[in-house]
Amino acid sequence: MRIQGFKYAEIGYKLLISRKDVDNTVQRARKKIRKAIAQIDEY
Repeated sequence: MRIQGFKYAEIGYKLLISRKDVDNTVQRARKKIRKAIAQIDEY
């Protein structure tokens, strides 16, 4: 049982990390979009 629990914890941890990475890329994309919109507004 302990080994199985550890495996689940490991999978959950990996999912948590990948979710953080996704959040970071989404935030970066939003910043890029905002910059692009700001540049368009300047013209």
